[in-house]
Order: sequence, then structure tokens, then C-alpha cells
Amino acid sequence: MIVREPSPISRRHTGMRTHLAVLALIVVALAGCGDAPPDPSTAGASELAGTTWVLVEGESRAGPLDGSVARATLLLEPGADEAGGTSFCNHWFGLVEVDGDQIDLDNLGGTEMGCEPPVMDLEAGYLDALAGVDTFTVEDERLTLEGPNERLVFEPEPEAPTAALLDTRWVLESLIEGDGPDGSVASAMDPAELTLGDGTLALTSSCLQIDAKWVEQGSEYQITESAFDYADPDAACFHDDPEQQAIASVVDSAFTAEVDGDVLTLHATRSDTGLQFRAAD
Repeated sequence: MIVREPSPISRRHTGMRTHLAVLALIVVALAGCGDAPPDPSTAGASELAGTTWVLVEGESRAGPLDGSVARATLLLEPGADEAGGTSFCNHWFGLVEVDGDQIDLDNLGGTEMGCEPPVMDLEAGYLDALAGVDTFTVEDERLTLEGPNERLVFEPEPEAPTAALLDTRWVLESLIEGDGPDGSVASAMDPAELTLGDGTLALTSSCLQIDAKWVEQGSEYQITESAFDYADPDAACFHDDPEQQAIASVVDSAFTAEVDGDVLTLHATRSDTGLQFRAAD
């Protein structure tokens, strides 16, 4: 058998093909490592959980949802299948499943405080829209949930600077019953106002005017003396209203106080009742 050596020209062609193949592989590899434009449908998926999203505009089957009327929020717990937030009047909660750009909110429930009829209508529309959405996008720091007849647009809640405990005007937002996993939160009907001064406390609601003095004992604020005035002589507004009784019970003897950003939480040390306030603008 005769074996012929490849000609110099054949060797050059073979070497050229080899170099071209290597160059092609390098180009493919570099293309795979490049910064491809993110898919808006999934770019924010990792940022979805752990952020409190505040509704700025929306549309439900019942009509538009105005986020400026009252707060409506969405919060997905990191690493969990739970979601919750505020719903114009009450606090809502439910189960959530996220898969790519798909989202499913199910088993929605909430507290059962009552608000003015227009606010309750917005709440019903918001909860209905949450149950109907099935996709989400995060783009330009906006979260949009959409469904066949729903569209909810949120923005991240700005991080509020920590308000000072003393000499800040605090407005009541929520009533707390219990502590930890067994606790429940309900929206307050009465926007009572609280101011803590240097050893003084003043709380005003539609029914109560409370002026008190306190001393700090460890982690507690101990009331040393207080005076209660009522909006009506018979104090019917107090005795017939569990919310007013809850407000009074927290600042009656001793409580703990915790400030987180612009939110103040008071917890009575002798009961499971608490109050949550937000710093006034």
C-alpha cells in the first residue's frame, strides 16, 4: 500500500480549518459570557420577596384602584410560601407560589375591621385582583401583577429614616392582640395621636384625652400618674367601644416601646394588647 504525505498546501488548509474552528468556539464562548439584556419578566424575581411593595395604581374587575386613598401593600416572606400586607382597611394574608414570571396568590383572608363604604369597596376590589393575577414583571423598580382582568402596579416602600421616640407626633394605625406567631393585627378605626415627651405622655382619640407621666425602668416605661378625660360626660364612647378600651389599656400602667423606621409599637406588659403608630408627616 502506498501512503502519500499530504502536500504543503493540504497541510496549510488543514491548519487553517483548525484555527477557524478554534476561533469559532472562542466566539461562541465569549457570546455566552457577555452581558445579555435581562428579561424584564424574570429580572426582578429574586427581588420580589422581602420587599414591602406599595400599590400606586391598579385595575380590578370592579374598576380602578386608587393607591392614594389609603395604603395597600404586598409582602412575600423570603423562602416561604406566605404573603400578606394591608388592603386599604384591613390586613390580608394568604399563600403564594412563584414560578418564573408566574405568580399565584391563593387562600386569601384578612382581619375584619370596618371602614367607610368607599374604602371597603377598594379593599374588595384589591383582594379580588390579587386572587386573579397570574403573571408579574419587575422593571424600573416597579412591580406589576397582571391577570385576565386585573393590573396592579407597586413601588418599593421607601426606607423611612428612624423617627425619634420622643417629641414625635405618632398616629395610630393598628391594634395588636397577642404576640409572635399567634398574634393578630387589625387596622384601627380611630386615628388617635400620641406624643411622648421627656417623662410625659399625651394621647388623644375621638373619645379619650390621656395625660400621664412615666419613668423608664429597664426596657419598660412605667406610668407613675395619669388623668383620663372623656369626650362625653357619661363616657359611653369608652365603655361601648373595645378599641378605646384597648388604647387605654396599653398606656394604663406599663408598656414597652420599639421604633422601627417611622413605626412605633407599644405593647402592654400586663396583657397581650399592643398599638402600632406611624410618625406623622
